Amino acid sequence: MEPELIEGRSYAGEYALSFLPATYSGVCAMRAYYRTSDFWVKFPSRQIAETAASGTCRQDVGGYSNVSLHIADEAPIEAPLYPSATDWLFEGMLDDYDVELVPRETPAFLRWTSQKIARLIAQKPESLFEYDWRQLETALGAAFEGLGFTATVTRPARDGGYDLLVSDADHSYLIEIKHWRTKVGMGPVKRFAEVTARRQLKGMLLATSGFTASALRSRVEVSSMPLAFGNKTKIVTICQYYFLNEQGLWFPQRSLKDVFFDRSF
Repeated sequence: MEPELIEGRSYAGEYALSFLPATYSGVCAMRAYYRTSDFWVKFPSRQIAETAASGTCRQDVGGYSNVSLHIADEAPIEAPLYPSATDWLFEGMLDDYDVELVPRETPAFLRWTSQKIARLIAQKPESLFEYDWRQLETALGAAFEGLGFTATVTRPARDGGYDLLVSDADHSYLIEIKHWRTKVGMGPVKRFAEVTARRQLKGMLLATSGFTASALRSRVEVSSMPLAFGNKTKIVTICQYYFLNEQGLWFPQRSLKDVFFDRSF
């Protein structure tokens, strides 16, 4: 049968394919190709499956390739059944936006998307500004986790003045990311310095477009907790460390402290 296109409705025009018979409305299976293997899930109805597929194939949302829908019998018996498209797309997300920071397992869908963005930044540093601020935060979180560290991305509604908490057995650091097209001035530096002082943790302020001269001077004046600064070079370096480690080309023998301060200033 000729497959039906399921539009992903993204700027790049990605789409999924449906191999479902025209009259089929029962449990549907979705196949998505990720790296070198197939990933299968199931949904209770055709409508839910098509909604999930349209998001899964989008490069700005799911980032999967070769997304297709099939009758349930074609999926492996162990393929999980999701009651809704949002349960699949945002599995494990918490509804409590009043919690400043809640350690949690990153939803599988978002984790894989973040890992893919980190790889793309590592391979094509010029693509950095193709992603929004939230995508960059989660991509860096995935990169640190891929290097063996614990990374928790804060909720955008109540982030407590920082975007990431990164830890290993010996160190914990706060990271604030300013994904702007203009340089960061003194204001954000002072505010982040107050956060690090309050929590008694060292921090790093990352700015994709760099810092003003006054901001660089102010970092040694505003807090007893020293701040490290990083620009787009630092962001790309973190992603490249992750990519090389994943490929087995870079074996970290250093602590988080070494990785954290490498190519920062």
